[in-house]
Amino acid sequence: MAKFYVSCTTKDLGEGRRKVCNILRSAGHDVVSMDIYTSESRPSLVKCREDVEKCDVYLGIFALRYGWRPPNKEAPGDNPLGRAITELEYLHAKARGKDRLIFILDEEQALWRAALIDRDRAAIDALRQMLSDDVLTTQFTSEDDLIAKVGATLAKKYGAAQQAAPPAPVIPRVREIKHDVALFCATAR
Repeated sequence: MAKFYVSCTTKDLGEGRRKVCNILRSAGHDVVSMDIYTSESRPSLVKCREDVEKCDVYLGIFALRYGWRPPNKEAPGDNPLGRAITELEYLHAKARGKDRLIFILDEEQALWRAALIDRDRAAIDALRQMLSDDVLTTQFTSEDDLIAKVGATLAKKYGAAQQAAPPAPVIPRVREIKHDVALFCATAR
C-alpha cells in the first residue's frame, strides 16, 4: 500500500481531513498529516517537507482559505514570497516528483460558511488556479462528497477493494446544512 501525506487548512477542512485519513487508513495505507504532529523544537516547515519526502502520494484538499504562512526566517528554504504552508507542501511534492491527488471545493455548487472564506481571495484564487493548471483535480461540494470522491479515486487507483466509508446519515447532515445556511444568512446582513 501507499504512504499518503494529507494536506489542507485546518479551520475549514480539519474534520474532512480527519475523515479522509480514516478512509486511507482503513484501506491499509499509511497516512501522515499535520493533525498527528506533536510539539518539536524545529520549524514546522522543515517537518512538513521531510514528511512530504517520505510519502508516495501527496493528497491536497483546498477550499476558500489560503491558510497559515510560515515566517520567512524558517530554514531551510525560507519563505520569501510569503506562501501558505499548504502551497509550500504542494510545491515540495511537485519538485520531488510525488504523485499528487488534488481535491478542490466547487464554489459554484457548495454551501460554504462565509466565516470559512478569505476576505481577500487573491492568494487562494491564485493557488486554486495553479493547482488546476498543474494536475487534473477533482471538485467536491461537501464533506460527504469529498469522502465519496476520495473513495472513488482510491478504488480507481488501487483497485475495487479501496472503498470509501458509507456517507453520514442524511438527517444529521440536513440539520448541519440548515445551521450553516442560518449562519450564512446572518453574516450576509
